[in-house]
Amino acid sequence: MKVLFLARKTLWSQPGGDSIQVAETRRALELEGHHVDVLLRPKRLRKQLRQSPYDVVHSFNLGRVSDQWPILKARRRGHSFRWIISTIWVDYQRYENQRGILWRYLPDGFRERLKMVFRAMRGQDTWPSCSLLWRRQPVKHIAQAADYLICTSAQEAYRVQTAFNLNAHRVHTVLPGADHHPIHTLTTGQRTGWLIVGRVEGIKNQIAAVKAWKLLAEQGFHEPLTIIGTAGANHGRHTRAVHAAIREAVAAGAQVRWRGPLPADLIAVAMSGATGVIVPSLFETFGLTAIEGLRQGARVVLSTGAESREHLETFVSLADPTPESIAQAVRGADPAQPFPAESMTWKHAAQAIQGIYAKQPLKRIAISGSRGIPNRYGGYEALAEELAVRLGDQGHEIHVSTSSRNPERSWSHPMVHRHFHWDPERWMGSSAQFIFDLLSLRRVTKLHADYHITLGTTSSGPWLRWSWLRGKTPLAVHMDGLEWQRGKYSERTRKYLKRAEAHAARAADVLIADNQGIEDYLREAYDRPIVQIAYGADQPVAVDNATQLLKSLGIKGEYAMALCRLVPENNVKMALEALLPHTQVVVVGHWDNAHARELQSEFGTHPHFLPIEAIYDPQTKEALKQCASLYVHGHSVGGTNPGLLEAMASGCRIAAHDNVFNRDVMGEAGHYFGTVKELESLWAGRDRIQKDHSERLKDYNWNTVAEAYLMLTQ
Repeated sequence: MKVLFLARKTLWSQPGGDSIQVAETRRALELEGHHVDVLLRPKRLRKQLRQSPYDVVHSFNLGRVSDQWPILKARRRGHSFRWIISTIWVDYQRYENQRGILWRYLPDGFRERLKMVFRAMRGQDTWPSCSLLWRRQPVKHIAQAADYLICTSAQEAYRVQTAFNLNAHRVHTVLPGADHHPIHTLTTGQRTGWLIVGRVEGIKNQIAAVKAWKLLAEQGFHEPLTIIGTAGANHGRHTRAVHAAIREAVAAGAQVRWRGPLPADLIAVAMSGATGVIVPSLFETFGLTAIEGLRQGARVVLSTGAESREHLETFVSLADPTPESIAQAVRGADPAQPFPAESMTWKHAAQAIQGIYAKQPLKRIAISGSRGIPNRYGGYEALAEELAVRLGDQGHEIHVSTSSRNPERSWSHPMVHRHFHWDPERWMGSSAQFIFDLLSLRRVTKLHADYHITLGTTSSGPWLRWSWLRGKTPLAVHMDGLEWQRGKYSERTRKYLKRAEAHAARAADVLIADNQGIEDYLREAYDRPIVQIAYGADQPVAVDNATQLLKSLGIKGEYAMALCRLVPENNVKMALEALLPHTQVVVVGHWDNAHARELQSEFGTHPHFLPIEAIYDPQTKEALKQCASLYVHGHSVGGTNPGLLEAMASGCRIAAHDNVFNRDVMGEAGHYFGTVKELESLWAGRDRIQKDHSERLKDYNWNTVAEAYLMLTQ
């Protein structure tokens, strides 16, 4: 496998833990038979990729946005490499608030932009592009675009998942090696003194250890403390504070000195003769200092701000990053327990990383055509939500176009990203869908997704016909349920819908039918690959407080119900004509359209008629279905309707409109109507209608549906 490492430009001139990580991981991977190049100039990435294609681009330090951004751009230009990031993502937030009043109150995003520019001015970092400086949350974009992220501790992995809306499929934990220096034998016969190793900067918190040494000196403790490391380039204020603290400690009788930097091999020698090593950081990812000290046999006092503590707590003394806690830990530090160095080697790390390289690439999938998620409308929205959640749980990156009218702004799910687009339906009516779908398609084009699934053709068909508008992303179109047959449309509108369907079908790489009847029609109408993927249905949980929920809706006694869009082809009028003389009829839907108002006008005064505005609370919906004496499914046009499957899963007695689509779902065991009299007969014989639909539902499983959609992207 051919691998390109991409790291900061000062990797070798200003060595640190990441320098060791890059060098040792490269060496171990090459011993495993891989070819590894190292690039420290991200702006040369395009040229490097043209000259030599790589299987994997492995970058280091998620927080160095200027280094990571060129990789993201290369991916969007179509380069087909796997992108792995070793995060080394330091949380500077706790320290930033100590850096001065002005700096403290700057917005986080603005602070990060300033730091990028300052580092570039000092020659420490790549100059950021103007587009990057104006990009909101660039680190989040990068984290979500990479195939996999590698952390060095479980706590860091959890932090990365939470911060960037990722899940465990994307984020892996690989412990670093501890064998980059040989074990040195103690020659003097006795260990003496304590060490702090690392660049002197605020987040490393050396000042707390120096103040702890002053407290220890006042208590009669006189072992020396040596700081080994160079001053941080942007930490002059902290450097001066450390010098001042050293002077105060020395004045109190403590032996403290700042020795400056040492070569890495000499640091290992120093650790082999030291009593102990202190890691006092306010925050630390894994950090190599602790395991380097343990490997050399020194005692280690580790800050609770270090994310390696959960892996090392058996071998170290933990201390809060305060002078008092560090002083107490130093006095009580036990002799170092034998550290199992053989369990933390760079060979083990490289083998784990090699396994991540070989993993199946996760997909970036765009879903458009629905009103978005969470479901607040109907079948397509139910499908979009189930697909997004299930594929997101597998680690795939899912982008769902969502209407600006969706009220659930706080909804979130790992790996699922909603893109809100303007939906002026309130004042444009159904014509607003054309604007919404156009904006959705333009966004999908910019996503550079691996696959695009669009649901329906009514308002997207005219846009899909233009390849320059829909982009080059492979496209699967879930065809409408013969939308042009719907009775609510005029003859002119039906002709348009037929043309829109044809435009979408010709643009698609594959057509999706959710029902045998739809598939039969598509095979006759279009010369395109066709797959049949139905909807799914989950087994709902019984509702304990159903009676109270129904009372809150004004429902008492026996009733029939319909839950659907209030349009002519769903035959709500037929249901009301047939059932109102015999029982209470509950109709759940949106009552703000013309046909709904006609129903209100005609049946609104009937004492058995109970119209209810659309309900999204799952408990209330389930209570309505489970307690209904008859569930009327009047859909006469379209394929498999999720509402029918949900009613079957809820154990409803169902009266379904007699058509090829509903018969394909319920089979010969179903009960069907086509006239008022037939529906009246079904009500009269409702006790003979079966409630157990489990056998038929075996073919309608959301996990199976999600896997079938995923297969399209292969």
